[in-house]
This record gives sequence, C-alpha cells and structure tokens, in this order.
Amino acid sequence: MTQISKYRVSQKVNDQISDIFFQTVANLTQKKQVLEFFSEFLTPTEKIMLSKRLAIGYLLARGYEYREISKVLKVSTATVGNFARLYKHGTSYRKIVDKILSKIKTKEMFLDFVEGFADIGAIGGAKSAGWFELRNEIRKKKQNIL
Repeated sequence: MTQISKYRVSQKVNDQISDIFFQTVANLTQKKQVLEFFSEFLTPTEKIMLSKRLAIGYLLARGYEYREISKVLKVSTATVGNFARLYKHGTSYRKIVDKILSKIKTKEMFLDFVEGFADIGAIGGAKSAGWFELRNEIRKKKQNIL
C-alpha cells in the first residue's frame, strides 16, 4: 500500500495540486510522453497498483471469476469485489475498461480476418512458406493479446 504523509494539507491546496496533476496528465498526448512521465513520476509499486486496478476491470469484462482474477493478479477477492462494484455502478471506470476491451476485440477480429487469408495462401504447396510464416506470426500476436 502506498503511503500518504500524516501531515494533511488544506482542502484548497489539495484541490489546487489535484487540478495541476490531472491537467498535466490530460496534456500528455503521445504514448512516449505518458510512459516517460509515469516512469519517472510513479514508484514501481504505484505503477503495479494502478495497472492491477485497470486489469481487474478488464478481466471482469472478459468474464473471469473473482477467484481467477485474484489468483492471476495476486490481489484479494475483496479488492476484486470493490472494482467489480465500481465497474458495475461507476461511469468513468467502466467506459475506460470497455474502450480498452473494444480496441482489443477489434485487434482480435482483424487478426482473425488476416489469419483467414494466410490459411488460404498456405494451400499453395511448396511456395507457401511465406504464408505459413505469416500465419504463425499472426497466431503469436493473438496469443499476446491479454
């Protein structure tokens, strides 16, 4: 668990620094900027914590059971339950998770489509080695999709 200073700031200061933080994140427009910023800004523990929170929603949306998620991500079932409730009743979290899921499903559909062409091309006999390699590459990419 990340630690917070025992010295509290006023609500006004908290609002101001939160606004600066969120505006900074919103201004990051390229993936490289985001990666560099969070690599320097967050501790490894904080990055893992945030990644797990997002992954819980993704796995819930894919139909995984609480215990499976708990086991794979090494989080408690209570944590999974908290994020399941947020996914079910929240708005922003669900939108983000569904957007990720949609992009992954689109990528999977595209790879399935291309794989079909690779299968057709592989029928060609001795000169089909390129198609065979293409089909294998596509299958590897599909396995790498979470």
